[in-house]
Amino acid sequence: MSDIILPIISNNQNNRKIDIPNQQKSKTKSKVKIRKPRSDKLFPRKFPVTEETRKEIRKRFIIHKRAFRNESLTITEFNTMLLRFGLRNLNILTDEFQYVDTRDYKTVKPNDLEKSFISGIDGLVDEWGVSERKAIHHIICSVLEYLKSNEVMAYEEVQPFKLS
Repeated sequence: MSDIILPIISNNQNNRKIDIPNQQKSKTKSKVKIRKPRSDKLFPRKFPVTEETRKEIRKRFIIHKRAFRNESLTITEFNTMLLRFGLRNLNILTDEFQYVDTRDYKTVKPNDLEKSFISGIDGLVDEWGVSERKAIHHIICSVLEYLKSNEVMAYEEVQPFKLS
């Protein structure tokens, strides 16, 4: 026979249970829910700017800040608006701009749908055969070139893309 030593449990301790260290407790497994990513999640991307491009962006930023009557508009939000305008008007886009990595960057924050238009399957990256950063650079430069002849973008044309 084997000598099994059991813990001594007293019944006079107001019926409290004593945990036995090696005893496994039955645990119910909770289902792990996989959450969908937020629909408004943004993907910050940087693109290089020359001094001339920086001045043109700043000039257009001031014009559109007044036109949209939005005093809280930031330069990053405006750059993202330029990107959205370009994605809505594909006929004005060209990849013929010289790309120079100046180590001086501006930021855009496209959402997932806008990012897929740029670098997704059959996006502009594939069409032009360039990197995502170069594609964003070409889009911004194309829009700035277009805006030199037309003064302002319509507010409706710079709103975020959404799935229907």
